[in-house]
Amino acid sequence: MMTLKYAFKDLTSIPSFIKVQVNFLEPILYEVQEKEASSLLKGDRPRDLQLVDERLTQTYATPVRCISYDAREILIEKSRAILTRQAAKGRDVLDLFLMDRELELHVENYLPQIEEKTKFSIEDRKRYRKQLAGAETRFKALLEEDIRPLLIKEIDLDDFREYRKDVVNLLRIEAEKLGKTEA
Repeated sequence: MMTLKYAFKDLTSIPSFIKVQVNFLEPILYEVQEKEASSLLKGDRPRDLQLVDERLTQTYATPVRCISYDAREILIEKSRAILTRQAAKGRDVLDLFLMDRELELHVENYLPQIEEKTKFSIEDRKRYRKQLAGAETRFKALLEEDIRPLLIKEIDLDDFREYRKDVVNLLRIEAEKLGKTEA
């Protein structure tokens, strides 16, 4: 795996960075696709953005063709990340929730693929095996995390909390199963 970090200052001179990871080893289970990526700017530009350089605003608002993972691959990777990442990140569960509700992609339908990708990761990397062993601490943190600061649109928070409980329990069972195969 290769990791690139690019540090820069954004238009407001706030230090920012982009992190890109390229993995040459992990299997891709679903064909990548050419897609159109677009910004959050759609339709008329907000009045406060009209004060910014129009050329930059127009460039930002223009869709870009790119190669993308299939949504099922993203669901599998998000689930694997929850199982093997060092820190709990509520955005992963939020992404799974949105994929469930908006794309009708349900974690329970991809458990064999999640297991396959996670096994590959824990067999190849000692740090992922260690993180899998400590997953219960992250699961507890995920169940308590306030995801509201991550939202750019409203969601049904009660529905999310119920979903989060269910998906964390599913992944807890997967972690236990994978932990037993490692022992």
